[in-house]
Amino acid sequence: GLETSQSRGVLLFSASAATSDLSGKDDLFFRTVASTDAMGAGVGQYVRQRRELSSIAIIYDEDNDTYSLPMKDAFIGTFTDLGGQITTQVGFPGGEELDYSDFVEELIASSPEGIFIIANPLDTALIAQTVRIKGSTTALFCTPWCQANSMLQNGGSAIEGVELIIANDANVSNPASEAFKIDYQERFALSPIFIAMQGYETMQMLAQALEKTAGEPEGLPEALKDIKSFQGLSGEIEVDAYGDAVRSLVIQRVIDGQFVTVESLALSR
Repeated sequence: GLETSQSRGVLLFSASAATSDLSGKDDLFFRTVASTDAMGAGVGQYVRQRRELSSIAIIYDEDNDTYSLPMKDAFIGTFTDLGGQITTQVGFPGGEELDYSDFVEELIASSPEGIFIIANPLDTALIAQTVRIKGSTTALFCTPWCQANSMLQNGGSAIEGVELIIANDANVSNPASEAFKIDYQERFALSPIFIAMQGYETMQMLAQALEKTAGEPEGLPEALKDIKSFQGLSGEIEVDAYGDAVRSLVIQRVIDGQFVTVESLALSR
């Protein structure tokens, strides 16, 4: 884990470890993904100010707590500071064969204007289906964790209109992103989602830093911090003094079975 690598002086560079538990630490951990604090606060602000909803129920995977809890707490902090109300919080055990009926009934019984789902793609799809089966038309929101083809394949009509926050917009069009999409499609016969893009960016940033160190590990952390700003596939990535990424966020909505970008948010860590 992180403690072992740090004690041995090994640099860790991640495209997906978003937990804010790792933010603001002077260590050898670097990342290209925005933190759970940034994304939770971003979607909280969007839901309250742009969608003008005043009450939200939350359901979250309590097993993946290093992701779910910081995301949930950041959302709650921002949403309630802006005058919103959390009607209920429901945790469920992730990675199991579940009947979501009781969990969803508790959400609906609290009479929220929207439901924030913090779960993997399949669980998000099944929770959304259960909400709709029970007759609720409340607005549904989720996190980058849910953005995968498996959510689209399993969600059906229930996930139409679901909105999520994302830190890498696969819908952006520029020469670098278009070339990447073509290469990715040719190799994997799939359109890339955010994690594929961030993985590519991570390797490109690492290569740039290794050029400065002549391919040697010595001085690599300093070389990464010295980059300070990197042009990613969907926009600029800043690297702060702690090796954490600061990048723009966007809101996407599921429309006709596709993730469609509907709004850009501020640069955030």
